[in-house]
Amino acid sequence: MIFKDEQQPAQPDPVAKATRSRSAQRKAQTKRTTRGEIAHSYKSLLAELATLTRNTIRVPGTPATFHKLATPTTTQARALELAEHAPVLT
Repeated sequence: MIFKDEQQPAQPDPVAKATRSRSAQRKAQTKRTTRGEIAHSYKSLLAELATLTRNTIRVPGTPATFHKLATPTTTQARALELAEHAPVLT
């Protein structure tokens, strides 16, 4: 979903220059994840999520209101799904 090396190669020397895995190189070249999704930077993913809206709907002639969430795009739905199952570090 983002430009992060998902299969980081083991570094025997912690001071040596980091190298990218083949999958990370492919992701950087194609700008796509292994699932075919567009790879995002953290900033671009937040911008994508920022377009998800919650609308307050007022029923005409009454003081009643209710909230309706916009239908998320495929990218938004995937990001929210991943966030929901992310481990919490304490």
